[in-house]
Amino acid sequence: MKQSKRLLCVLIALVMMLSCLTVGVSAYKTSYTNCSYSSVKQPVFTKEQAASAMLDYLDDQVLSGLDVNFDLSVLSLHIHIYSLDSLFDSVKDITGHTLYKTFSFGDIENMNFDVPRNSDIRRRSDNMTDLQVLGYLLQWLNSNADPLYKWADNSFSLGIIKNFWNPKEKLTMLNDLHGYINEMVYKALINSTGEGFAVGGAYDNLDYIVNDFVNNRLVKFVCDMLAKPDGSNAAADFLGLAKNEDGTLKEYVKLVDLLPSLKTSIGSSIDFTKVKTYDLIESLFSALIDDIVVKYAGNLILDALKIDPEDTTADTSYINIAITLFVTNETMGLPEDASQDELIAKFLESQGVENPTAPKPIDKINVALKYILKEGITKYIYFQDDGNGGKYLTLEPTFVSKLSEYVKMLLPIIGSVWKDAPEITDEQSTALETMNDEQTFAFLVKFLLEALVDDVEFSDNCDSIRELATYTLIDVLKDLYPNAEFEDLMAKKDADGNYIGSQYNPDGDWCLDLAAALVDYYLVGEFGMETVNSDPTKITFSAELNAAFDFFLTKYSKFFNLGSAANSTDVWAKVYYSVNQVIPLTNICYGVENSKDGMREIVMDKILNPILDFDINTLLSLIGRRASTSTLTATLDKPLTQIITNLLARVLNGLFQLPHYETAGTTDNAAQLSLIIPYSYTRLDQIITNVNTDGANNGCGLKNTVKMLLGSLANITGEGSLCDTSLDLLAELLGAIDVKSYDYVTVDYNTNHTPGETYSISELKAIYNELALTGNEGLNYYDDNYEYFHMVDFAPWAYLKFRSTLRTAGSLISQYDEAEKGKEVYPSSADITFNCYALRTYKDLLIGNQTYKSTYQLNKVLAPLGTVKYEDNLNADGTKKYTDRTWNAYWNAYQFANKVMKEYNEHVAAGTEMDYRQSKINTARRQLSKALHNLKAYVGLANYEELDGQIDRVANLFPPVRYTKDSVQKVVDAYKQAVALDRDYDQDSQKLVDNFYKKLYDSIEKLVSIPSIEFYNYGDNSFEQNIDERYGYAIGYDETFWTAQDQEDFGGLEGFNDYFSSFYGYSGDGSVTLVPTANGSGTGAVLNIVDDPYGEANVLNHYTVVIFGDVNGDGKIDGQDVVLLRAYASLMLDPKEAADYIVYAGDLNFDGNIGNSDIKSVENAGVGRETINQAPSECIGKYTSFVDLANGATL
Repeated sequence: MKQSKRLLCVLIALVMMLSCLTVGVSAYKTSYTNCSYSSVKQPVFTKEQAASAMLDYLDDQVLSGLDVNFDLSVLSLHIHIYSLDSLFDSVKDITGHTLYKTFSFGDIENMNFDVPRNSDIRRRSDNMTDLQVLGYLLQWLNSNADPLYKWADNSFSLGIIKNFWNPKEKLTMLNDLHGYINEMVYKALINSTGEGFAVGGAYDNLDYIVNDFVNNRLVKFVCDMLAKPDGSNAAADFLGLAKNEDGTLKEYVKLVDLLPSLKTSIGSSIDFTKVKTYDLIESLFSALIDDIVVKYAGNLILDALKIDPEDTTADTSYINIAITLFVTNETMGLPEDASQDELIAKFLESQGVENPTAPKPIDKINVALKYILKEGITKYIYFQDDGNGGKYLTLEPTFVSKLSEYVKMLLPIIGSVWKDAPEITDEQSTALETMNDEQTFAFLVKFLLEALVDDVEFSDNCDSIRELATYTLIDVLKDLYPNAEFEDLMAKKDADGNYIGSQYNPDGDWCLDLAAALVDYYLVGEFGMETVNSDPTKITFSAELNAAFDFFLTKYSKFFNLGSAANSTDVWAKVYYSVNQVIPLTNICYGVENSKDGMREIVMDKILNPILDFDINTLLSLIGRRASTSTLTATLDKPLTQIITNLLARVLNGLFQLPHYETAGTTDNAAQLSLIIPYSYTRLDQIITNVNTDGANNGCGLKNTVKMLLGSLANITGEGSLCDTSLDLLAELLGAIDVKSYDYVTVDYNTNHTPGETYSISELKAIYNELALTGNEGLNYYDDNYEYFHMVDFAPWAYLKFRSTLRTAGSLISQYDEAEKGKEVYPSSADITFNCYALRTYKDLLIGNQTYKSTYQLNKVLAPLGTVKYEDNLNADGTKKYTDRTWNAYWNAYQFANKVMKEYNEHVAAGTEMDYRQSKINTARRQLSKALHNLKAYVGLANYEELDGQIDRVANLFPPVRYTKDSVQKVVDAYKQAVALDRDYDQDSQKLVDNFYKKLYDSIEKLVSIPSIEFYNYGDNSFEQNIDERYGYAIGYDETFWTAQDQEDFGGLEGFNDYFSSFYGYSGDGSVTLVPTANGSGTGAVLNIVDDPYGEANVLNHYTVVIFGDVNGDGKIDGQDVVLLRAYASLMLDPKEAADYIVYAGDLNFDGNIGNSDIKSVENAGVGRETINQAPSECIGKYTSFVDLANGATL
């Protein structure tokens, strides 16, 4: 057996010792091939099943692999250990032998053997269960912690046995486990061959290895992980790092070379055993800004704003706004009445930007980013010293107000750059001007939510974040609990507009209770938690928090040393003594005490309430540098290696119910020796060192860790212990039970699927297309073919499982399609078959787990409206009451709501209401409520004349092929949006219409022409020169084009531009040159537009010359062309193999083929009986237009 596998076996054996259990159950070896399932179809194992799984794992994966098979001749015994039973048998045989005490057996003599000597304690015994056997095993290990811990350095003495089986030869890795572990880590992180590693050398130190990896190899490691199979690597490209063909980096990149600013703040490399984590975070943050954000983010921002980095005429007003947020006339030494343009120019000049009055956008954004992030923002957001060695993040008092003013300025015009942004009406713009800061940001949050979140109605009657949260949550809860009444519970307002009382107050803490009801829905529906209250309106935040944490602790509580908090109703005590003991937030966050009260303060007083109260300073004050005290070092005031060792210590010591960090401290040697991993460790290498000798760590080390681990097993046994409540979870974590193989549908498939029956990819596609939603793009919610299929229609767990399976099936289909193109490997038949089965099974599960349906909320909105007619929008004098847009929306919603009510009642009458979609009912309620709320008094339609003028202008533009692809696409996109814009917007929405006009106008004005030729088409030329824009062919030439005489007169090809400009045309973008064919200047010759005809010319554009009838490229129409044309017509030569321009030149009747008619015309032309038209109307003015592109055509 390889050394690494042996070590693995030993380590697994040690890990197995971590689990223990109570004795006294009635089953024997319990099968775990099957399991029960929770209400959400999660596999559930009994502790009996878990015990059998763990002992099977111990036998099959650990003990069977140990090389223990020898003759103990002095006792005439054969020792072969391959299972737990064989281990116990061997121990019994040796210690029970009559000659046992005659020989020395070393440390074995100091062990208690009551358990292995009891023949009933065997897996094969009819009197003993696996649960009991495992319990006795761990009891035996616990009672023999000393001397078993000596195996950690292979110092356990076997006495005479070593003459027959010597562990120093068989388990050599234990001779120097410290060195062995370091070598394994070295091979994993530094060099897979192990070259360069030496016991006792520099790399025989875990901290040194980690330092080397992070400093010198981490960048390549991360970038290589991001390499795609096609060889692309976005991270490497973004950072400008050289790649191999497979996308991995060519060279290692040092962290300080990627972030050179670190050299100034930390040095040429980072020593994670010395640098305090606070300092490391500050240095990394600063370096990321200097070396990544400032260096690379400019281009990303310009790309998002669709601004050309080099276009000095581009609109950079948004960059100007960002600059003026941090730069003022006063700071730039300008008069108070100086314009914004003067301020920006002065700022750019001060930053050394070339041409500050008309800078390149990339220069402007780069200096703006650097100034704002390094200087500007620190004037408003900075760390404030607390006078006690700590500091916290705070805001300059006027910053929020200043930011509020910019929000008021930007929101009304944001539609010009964000096409999906909600409309800001003039009325809202006016209201914004008088809002206070909290009202402004409540409006901003509502604005963003409306833009980013579908299917939720956000109230306009909100003056605070709390009110917005309350109204929004009520709207969401109406969907999830359609039969519950939240709205009518709301506190009423008095004459002054203030809410009466604190209960159900939208501006109070009621929003927290509503959030709790929302959380309860998902915890119950997705994870199977028992609901806090069957009436969701009575669920409270505190009750839900307690229930949720207790639900979490049902399985995980014994992983922590909760102490008396285990039976407490104080949820903060439970959080503090569990999660916080692993990740000590109360010793990381600034300004809170390190206690359960501090835990509550973080969540309630520093996060939730400040968010709801718009108290940004309190929220930011969590971020800071805690000052360490004589009794407690702040977590981030330690080096990173110490934080990691402390984390491991917190996890293991808590698991075995040993003292907390705050109790044991870090200075008392006796306290550290009583722990599995001491809290006093500061370096990773101390964990794997056999025995440490420094200060409080004296005597601690790997040997003591094993000793204390074995000696603490009793702490997690007994009724209500970790092993009594969570043995199944331990089995899963240790890999003894593979939970994935017990997936509900997987087990169902293995049980019920007919062996040998398979499904094809076509069958998978058919099932997928049957079940997959085709999507509702382009449809209105009231259309008959609009599909309703949402989580609210089914039990959340069933819906999510189905969607996940559907995605997997879609991925398999995509993989197969890519494999057909040779870009992927084919999915296996087994995967295809299973996914077919899984889709059908989850479909059945969905049908069996549909949710309760109710039209209560819909009827609340619909019933008061009575009967509505479309004509109700008219006043008695024939004028309109409401704008067309809002009335049409209301009318559609009203009709749809009545349709839904009718359909639902028909299902109720038929007894099939469970088949109706609650999501459809919810949509009807939401749309009707929204439409009713949005009804707007008639003010007349917006003016579309300018927009329509630009739409008409697009139809008359030059062919798109004359412009760059990017600029063409911008016109096409803006045109499509303009055409699709509804025509019922009213005068209050004129800005929105104008924004579409401006976008289309600007895109047309910014079309970038590509170099082209302007033709004269006059003089001696008998026909018109032109370009067939469809193919880029230059036509209108005959046998007189660039004759031998012309070549002589103009000095050969070097004089072609002079020749061409004398007779045919010119290019204003460069010179026109000719690349002739092998036969001359006829069909197939190329007209190039170049920037320098005499040097190494760059070809700016090109056109292929076509002379109709000339197919051999010599510029003449004669018998040679006839011969070629006959060969193509008879298929002696395949026209498909010919260049497109040859077929184009030979197809004179434009029927798409070279035939007898074409041949006859060429024959006649060759003898002068016919003149072939070189400028046929079929080829002139034919092109793909901008409108064609908008309608789906391609260039």
